[in-house]
Amino acid sequence: MLDFLAGYEKAIIIDAMESKDDRIGTVIELTPDDFRPISNPSPHYTGLPELITLARELDLKFPKNLKILEITIKNRYAIGDELSAPVRDSMEDIAARVKTCLRHWEAEAQVPEKANLLYG
Repeated sequence: MLDFLAGYEKAIIIDAMESKDDRIGTVIELTPDDFRPISNPSPHYTGLPELITLARELDLKFPKNLKILEITIKNRYAIGDELSAPVRDSMEDIAARVKTCLRHWEAEAQVPEKANLLYG
């Protein structure tokens, strides 16, 4: 995943997470600050917290503006070719949040830099 994110200023990650507290299909917005590094059970596994830490340690150009949308699921080990009904029902919410984020980023990009406002 590091290869896909390196070099970008902004990114949106849509992921699934198992939750005992939230109902299945709940969409949770997170930022990199919401994660804490965890001890990996295997050197072959690297999660998002470790990825962010690694990018910082290697001084890679990594998205400073990273929107993370997590969808709660029942079982992270289940493999199938269809979404559960609650997760499928959350797709409109996910799409709306992504569109809102993209519109916000687009509006930010159209605002001149502070320096231009002061000296331009």
